[in-house]
Amino acid sequence: ALAMALRLNALIFTGLIFLSVTRIEEFTYGLNKLGLPFRVSFALTLAFRLVPSFILSAQTTIQAQKSRGLDLETGNLVQRIKKFIPLLIPILATSLRNAELLAIALECKGFGIKKKRTSYLDYKFGRNDFLTLLTIFLLYFLLLKIF
Repeated sequence: ALAMALRLNALIFTGLIFLSVTRIEEFTYGLNKLGLPFRVSFALTLAFRLVPSFILSAQTTIQAQKSRGLDLETGNLVQRIKKFIPLLIPILATSLRNAELLAIALECKGFGIKKKRTSYLDYKFGRNDFLTLLTIFLLYFLLLKIF
């Protein structure tokens, strides 16, 4: 169980490092180069980008309700879950408002137009990239064997 927890922790930590050092444009470009349609690549990168803002919005709402006297720490598990239900409405309202603003922004930028997309990014996969990727995979499999 400990080995599985360490593997899961390593996977999550690696993903967080990747997302923190990779720009959204580069991630979308990379997914496009792997053969994914632009809409799918954009949806994936948008999901990665919106999760932190959703969590921040939820934390803000919870702090606001706690300042009004909502106690989320007392009671058994069922009572604590029931106390979170009133928080869902403001969190969902904020999320819907943000989604509507995003839809308007995408429409203004001509997102749905069927023209061939261009990118200012143009990366070539070279020898150094291959060696770096090979080294990372070898280290990853070595760590999997050890743990």
